[in-house]
Amino acid sequence: MKRQLGILLVALSFIFYAGLFLVPLTSLSMQSRMLLSGLLVVCGEASFWIAVLILGKEMVSGLRDYKSWFQRARRFFQERAARQRIG
Repeated sequence: MKRQLGILLVALSFIFYAGLFLVPLTSLSMQSRMLLSGLLVVCGEASFWIAVLILGKEMVSGLRDYKSWFQRARRFFQERAARQRIG
């Protein structure tokens, strides 16, 4: 249950940040847009760091090990390219 809540908060933080791209498309005044943008950033950061607190060591170690993300992505795309050459 705790893990699911943490993952939900991380996903929610990405949704808050994605909402920033929609703010310029609204018909709000400039002051309202600035307030909404600031609110979205604060909510995104807050939900992310609360998720880090909930997920604990698992999340922090995953964040610190950013090199493995790139290695996994590179391996994925290399395997995908090799499959396309074969098939």
